[in-house]
Amino acid sequence: MKTRYKKQQSSGHSSHSFFSFLFDIKDRFSLIVIWFLLAVNVVLILSLVHKFLQPGDTEPLNMQNPLSVEILNGCGEPGLANVFASCLEQKRYRIASVGNAPDFDFAKTLIFDRCKKNQDVIRNFQESLGLDSDRIVLVRQDQGTADVTLIIGCDYASLDCFQSQ
Repeated sequence: MKTRYKKQQSSGHSSHSFFSFLFDIKDRFSLIVIWFLLAVNVVLILSLVHKFLQPGDTEPLNMQNPLSVEILNGCGEPGLANVFASCLEQKRYRIASVGNAPDFDFAKTLIFDRCKKNQDVIRNFQESLGLDSDRIVLVRQDQGTADVTLIIGCDYASLDCFQSQ
C-alpha cells in the first residue's frame, strides 16, 4: 500500500509541476508585458516633460493667418534681402518674395502696409525690426500678394534683424 500511495503522490507531484510550469510561463509573460508597458509610459512621460521644458519661442505662431512679407533690397548690398528673409522666417513671418527694389537709393528702411492685417500685427512686425512707427507707409491699393512690403534701406546695419545675424 505504501508503494501505491507513493505512486499517487509522485504522479500528483509531476502533474503539479506541469501546471506550475504553465503558470510560471503565464506569470513571466504577464510580468514582461507589464514591464514593457511601464517602460513605454516612462518614455512618453519623459518626452512630454522634455517638450514643455524645452526652451523655444514664447510667441504663438498663427498658422492660419500669418503676416506675409515681401522683402526688397533698397540699398544695393548683395544678399541683404536674403539675410532679412532668414531672420523674419525665424521670427515666424511668412516670406512671400525676396528681390530688389526698383532702385537702390533708399536711405531708410520702410514698411509698406497694404492694410490687409490688423494694425497691432503690423506694429508688432515694425517693433520686431526695431523701426519707429514713422517708417510705416499706408498703401490703400491692393497690389501684390504680400500683406506688407519691407524695403531695406541704407540704415540696415542698425536694425534688429541684421544685428542678430
